Amino acid sequence: MNRTTLLILVAAFVSGLLGFMLSQKLAEPTADDGPVGQPLPQFDFPDLAGARWRPDNFAGRALVVNFWATWCKPCRKEMPILEDLAQRYGVQGLSVVGIAMDDAAQVASFLQEVPVSYPILIPDTLSGIQFARAAGNPNGVLPYTLLVDPDGQVQQVKLGEINQQEADRMARELLVLD
Repeated sequence: MNRTTLLILVAAFVSGLLGFMLSQKLAEPTADDGPVGQPLPQFDFPDLAGARWRPDNFAGRALVVNFWATWCKPCRKEMPILEDLAQRYGVQGLSVVGIAMDDAAQVASFLQEVPVSYPILIPDTLSGIQFARAAGNPNGVLPYTLLVDPDGQVQQVKLGEINQQEADRMARELLVLD
């Protein structure tokens, strides 16, 4: 093997390795604190019944905003946890709202199997993507959750599935119960 061939092989190997590392980094669900400390971005989305929902529907209440989809297994797994939060902390001033990044028919079918009492909003695809980006999730990682204080300021973001202990801790911190 001559020197030129060896250099080409080494360059190809290094390029491939760098490309692989970059693809892995881009695939990792990461969030900076982008929206933390900022007001919740505005939205105006319908629920399955066609009622319109905006941030002012939740004025004066702490709010958990959860982006999810029916095809997302971690999203499906955390739905009962979010329902539990809505039930246990609702009287203390916590609301939960789901933003379904999915087809309305799929969402309706899923909610027959796993009903929730909190509103599930169904934005059109473009509006949903724009809102997710404005809310600090430019890559559309699901599930993605924002915790918003009663003044409408984002206090925390969570990429990925929330477990019960995490959910309780976040709700208690948001409601200042500890």
